[in-house]
Amino acid sequence: MSRWWAAALGSFIVVLTLREVYRDLFHPTATGSLSDFVAKATFGVFRRFPKFLTDAGPLAIALVILIWALSVSFGFALIYWSVPPEFFALDAGDPRAGLLAMMYFSLGVLATMGLADYTPLPVWLRLLITAEALIGFAVLSASVSSIILIQQAVARMRTLARKLSVIARTQEEYGFSFCCQSDGILTELSAEILRTRVDLVQLPVVYYFYADREQSSLPMWLPTALQLAREAISEKESLATERAGALLMVALRDLAEVLRIRFVEADSDYCEVVFKAYADHHSPAK
Repeated sequence: MSRWWAAALGSFIVVLTLREVYRDLFHPTATGSLSDFVAKATFGVFRRFPKFLTDAGPLAIALVILIWALSVSFGFALIYWSVPPEFFALDAGDPRAGLLAMMYFSLGVLATMGLADYTPLPVWLRLLITAEALIGFAVLSASVSSIILIQQAVARMRTLARKLSVIARTQEEYGFSFCCQSDGILTELSAEILRTRVDLVQLPVVYYFYADREQSSLPMWLPTALQLAREAISEKESLATERAGALLMVALRDLAEVLRIRFVEADSDYCEVVFKAYADHHSPAK
């Protein structure tokens, strides 16, 4: 019995999944990708359970990788299911021809486990199976690389939050301002703010990594950076400090723009409004 429709459907699923993998890994600036949808949905659900909110980001990554693997495997399983059973040889008896058996075989190929249960006979089928194994290896390698990059980006964001926290607490405890003759610190903060903006554009899933400790929560301390920028701009005794404050303010505006366009709903593009919406979004839902 011909199952040409299964081969067509399987090919469509494989191509669609690879397109999503490409968008997620190499073109993350586009909204509406699979990882974007999964991360938003996961974070939205976990906001109702504050105890588990820190798991939202990591779980979103795991779900995306799992969906990639299962979709590609299912697509190839449909293709294998569409060919006659005699195209496969099985060491122990006749090959099982059901879709479930083909899914088992496809998962083994995708995971590059080298299962010897089934031996494809036609050359074109062997080439197809080799292609699936290469795709599986590529997806696995890209996933591991992405996880490493994401963890590094999350660490940078939390380091920035810690630095702003230390500045705010130092000013409060010792009663002096970091703006006067502190252009070096302000310039360094500007660079880290810009790096955070790039991380949110290139690795948008990092936005959904919730910090359960106040000192490591970037949404909590961005107003401190905004205050530093304004105080430095109004510092007329030092031109270097004034310029450093202006640089920090522009960097904060760029960050607020990305947050407003990609992640939060804000009534205006003012930094205060956007940063407050950011902080509210990273607070457990009531």
